Amino acid sequence: MMSPLHYNGDDDNRLGMIMNEEQEKFLRREFWMLSWRGSMPRPNKLYDSKANDSDRSLFREYLIDLCEKELLPMYKDNQVFEWVHYENIEELKHYANSRIFKYVLDKPYTIGLAQKLLNLQLKYLWCAGMSNKSPHCPIDSIILSAAGWAKTKWPKIDSIACYKDAINAIAETAKAEDYKDIVEWEINTFTAAVNRARITRLMRSSISGWPATIIFG
Repeated sequence: MMSPLHYNGDDDNRLGMIMNEEQEKFLRREFWMLSWRGSMPRPNKLYDSKANDSDRSLFREYLIDLCEKELLPMYKDNQVFEWVHYENIEELKHYANSRIFKYVLDKPYTIGLAQKLLNLQLKYLWCAGMSNKSPHCPIDSIILSAAGWAKTKWPKIDSIACYKDAINAIAETAKAEDYKDIVEWEINTFTAAVNRARITRLMRSSISGWPATIIFG
């Protein structure tokens, strides 16, 4: 099966061509690596000290498998209703906290972690033209700060009511800044914040006498 938007490898490397199945699988795995890393709290105190690398890998793969088989297909060719998206985040949280993973986790897997994992993967897929736009954006410290929401840190959000409150604050900010939705607002706000941080690091490096390189994404 071909993804309709991207390069298929049969011609020169031009955007707008078709991506073959192996290329799509590769990108999805790469996106999952980034999404998983981005969704983990820092410092990572989620796992039980007795859980080994194999236990942690199995936990990760089972959550990704749930998303790939049950959740993400809803978004591929459809615009998912917001209430369905809330349910998907809750399902991911409940699955992560089910008894089969009791020996892996030291602390509960929260709504904050679940939304970050699902929303971040959907963001990558949307940017690559591999899925429709999610109703929500990934919520992290950068986004909450930009929206002026400081009721708790994002990994500690552990109820849909609290998550909805944060989403509403983000939506109000996006509307005030004339964005059509929070997904468009987030990608611009997050990119601007990352670039400001890179400039700050560059200036500090220059002041300290160390050579510095800055690459804008």
